[in-house]
Amino acid sequence: MTTISWPDEGPIVWRKPVLKGVDRETYLKQLREKLFGRVAEAWLFGSLAQTSSVEAANDVDLILVTESTEEFHRRALQFADIADLTTSADILVYTPEE
Repeated sequence: MTTISWPDEGPIVWRKPVLKGVDRETYLKQLREKLFGRVAEAWLFGSLAQTSSVEAANDVDLILVTESTEEFHRRALQFADIADLTTSADILVYTPEE
């Protein structure tokens, strides 16, 4: 195993902003508009839900509840337009029964 270290400095981390040039409230408004009529429930969790600072968020974590006959691992594909609002998103889609 090879380890790279930088004495007197922390590791170098390149992070893109999670949201594409908007603040958290604007993102949530855009998200509501895109999800309207498509889901029964939407749950934001993870780093973006825990802080109002977009810079502190790692990614967008969403649980969506909607009717679907798709296999679990394919359901998020129905929401590709939601993923396009961010640079990094984890979208989990469940049916109401689940």
